[in-house]
This record gives sequence, C-alpha cells and structure tokens, in this order.
Amino acid sequence: ELVGPEAVGATQSWALAANWISTFAIAQFFPVVNQKLGGGKVYFIFAGMAAFFAALVAWWVPETKGKRTADE
Repeated sequence: ELVGPEAVGATQSWALAANWISTFAIAQFFPVVNQKLGGGKVYFIFAGMAAFFAALVAWWVPETKGKRTADE
C-alpha cells in the first residue's frame, strides 16, 4: 500500500534484506551481550531497541487506511 505496483518487488526485497540483517545482528550480538550483562538484563536492551524502532515506524510511515493508491 505504500508504493505503486511497479515498485512492490524492490520494496519487498529491501524489507527482506532488512529482516535478514536484523536477524543476523541479534544472533551475532546476543551471546556476547548476554555473557557481559548476565541472565535477564539482555532482554531489556533488545526490547528497548524494538520499542524505539516501533515508535520510529509509527511516526515515520504514513497511514494508508482508506486510500486507494500510493499517490493519495
């Protein structure tokens, strides 16, 4: 809904790449941070990052409900 039909494939590719990079970063840094901070504290770091990026997306991405095209 955010892009026109001609850009859907490229947008999906960028989203998939971002997902893989995020997964790699978490898999790479979780053991190191878990060892440094110990048990349950590491989850607060990743939860804080997730909350920050969720707020960023909520603020940055426009609402498309009720709109027929990306140009509206």
